[in-house]
Amino acid sequence: MRVSNNSARIAIFVLALSVVLAFILFPFSPSAGDLRAGEEAAQTLVSPRAISFESAVQTESRREAAADDVAPTIELDPAVHEEQLLALDEFLADVGEIRASGETLNEQQQRFRDLGQESLADTEGVIILGLPEGDWAAVEAESRRLLDETLTQSISDDQLENVQSGVGNRVAPELSPLAAAATTEIVTAFVAPNVVENEEATAAAREAAREQVEPVIVDLAEGEVIIRQGEIITEATLEQLRQAGLLSSDVDIEDVVGVSLLSLIAALSIGAYLFYMQPPTLASDRRVMMVLFAVSAVVLAAKLYLPEILPDTDRHFLMFILPVAAAPMLVAALFEDTPFALLIAAVTAGLCAFTAYYLPESPGAFQGRPLDSVVLFSGYFFGGAAGVFAVNRVSSINQYLVAGVIVTLATAGGAYAVALLDPARVAEDALWILLTSAAGGTLAAVITLGAFVALGAVFGITTRFQLMEMADLDHPLIRRLQEEAPGTFHHSVLVSNLAVGAANAIGADSLQARIGAYFHDVGKLSKPRYYIENMGDGRNPHSELEPVASARIISDHVRLGLDLARKSGVPAILREYIPQHHGTRLVTYFYRQAVQTGEPVDVERFRYPGPKPQRRETAIVMLADSIEAMVRAREDKSAEAIDFAVEAIIRERLQESQLDESDLTLRDLQRIADSFKATLRGVYHQRIEYPEPTEEEQRALDEGSEVRPDPFSNIS
Repeated sequence: MRVSNNSARIAIFVLALSVVLAFILFPFSPSAGDLRAGEEAAQTLVSPRAISFESAVQTESRREAAADDVAPTIELDPAVHEEQLLALDEFLADVGEIRASGETLNEQQQRFRDLGQESLADTEGVIILGLPEGDWAAVEAESRRLLDETLTQSISDDQLENVQSGVGNRVAPELSPLAAAATTEIVTAFVAPNVVENEEATAAAREAAREQVEPVIVDLAEGEVIIRQGEIITEATLEQLRQAGLLSSDVDIEDVVGVSLLSLIAALSIGAYLFYMQPPTLASDRRVMMVLFAVSAVVLAAKLYLPEILPDTDRHFLMFILPVAAAPMLVAALFEDTPFALLIAAVTAGLCAFTAYYLPESPGAFQGRPLDSVVLFSGYFFGGAAGVFAVNRVSSINQYLVAGVIVTLATAGGAYAVALLDPARVAEDALWILLTSAAGGTLAAVITLGAFVALGAVFGITTRFQLMEMADLDHPLIRRLQEEAPGTFHHSVLVSNLAVGAANAIGADSLQARIGAYFHDVGKLSKPRYYIENMGDGRNPHSELEPVASARIISDHVRLGLDLARKSGVPAILREYIPQHHGTRLVTYFYRQAVQTGEPVDVERFRYPGPKPQRRETAIVMLADSIEAMVRAREDKSAEAIDFAVEAIIRERLQESQLDESDLTLRDLQRIADSFKATLRGVYHQRIEYPEPTEEEQRALDEGSEVRPDPFSNIS
């Protein structure tokens, strides 16, 4: 393992990811807490476990009904009897005074109206005022008797009308018809309710009725539906949800600890890979943040989407529409680190499966059908893993379409393989899984393609599409090499060819190695004639310089190349080839020249600034650069000489520890060496020497014959 200088970055990443995941997975659901009685249920909710409890809501409802069935306790109010008789006496006295006044009938009627007995109409007033004195005396006596008799019985508000309507039936028969009618109207006007409720007695009776009602016990089985989508929520429903733990506003410390621990383990698993494997493509804050964003986005999508479609009582498997595979696919496409992307696939699949199994709104979604959580994990993981391989080093949009199909088949296959173990399976399961997996696979491919371009720019990641655009030698710096330093350009092309073959041999990124080789020596544009491959006239400007000055000029092509590449917009990943293709080696030729002078030599003044190659691709270009230069400089280009040069350079770089940070293995180096040898033998293969033209051919040439032999027809 290489020594890492980004431990702090990884620690911060682990902490940040664990906090974000814990926040997303936190066992609290705002929408569940917003349920209100009288509203429609937005989803089906089931009990996560078997519970039995005394229902306060239903018990209280039954007790209230029992209390309401108890009639109020009433009793006679003697004050009403006295008040009404006194009021009758006053009325009769006032009427007697009006009758004895000697006024006209109209005047008497007006005074009668002023008495305030609105229930006695004008017609009744005329009858009363017009009665003979004997009948009137009988009316007075009978009215007092009859009202006194009537008010001795209990009269409630509800009974008043019936009592009033029966007054006429109890008038003494000896009265004349007009006197009887007058008596009936007068007594009816003064009959009033004469009972009051004994509140204490009523409350006691109702409380006794409440106490006789036994508590209502509610039993819920594990997985039993409490309320279905679309049903009206009642207080009893809310009580059951609360008892089941679906509406609890209290934070369960065990749930919090469990979610926090799971989030930390997930973050640590990713952080451990970053720490121990030290992938160079992730050695920046922005790129690590992109991983955090990708993982968190998928888990958040699962947290928001899965509660809307679970429990899957209809077996439509809509959970596979969620494009979980997009996260590992995006990581694979941007960073081209297959093992890391597979780890992301496993982590996201596990977290999403956990989210589905433990939903705060419906934690019983998979209770009673625990195999469903395995179906979900299997589909998510295998779909994500297949997507990783499908988009690894993708070079065209069509490959994303193929990736969508591959994710679909892998998701459906993984999910259905487990679903076959379910005793409740039905024939339609295969069709639904395939349809929903196709939707999820398509979404994953589309999201990955869009995010690949967008996030690549935001997080400073060079995509393969950008690399392919730079592979046609049309970049301004490469054109300048062709025009101003043709020897360096030719050398770069040969190094590129060597690097491509070697990269393919060990499974490294041949496209990146190819383009990196094009740019590795652009710094020589500053002083092209100071490099041997560009000394076309044979003049060597270094013959007039001290070795240390020459070494500084040669090593400066690294610093100047970086500046030139940065100003020309060369992506950062390609700029790495400029300093790393020399590593921290010595400018050997001039160092040895300086040593031969016999003067003390500061070795550091003859050393390239580095760093050493950090990746397999930059290490390959380092080896290809040295080997191409060495073979080109040697007169002997036989197969044996090429083999010796290749093995000598690789051995020397190993002894100099220049390859220690590149993750190249000895097996990789052997394959690289074999590739270099094969390529160089093809470049420097032996040519045959052709004989002089025959006399006939020469005669034809001299005579200008149109039929001329092709002097290059046999050259291979």
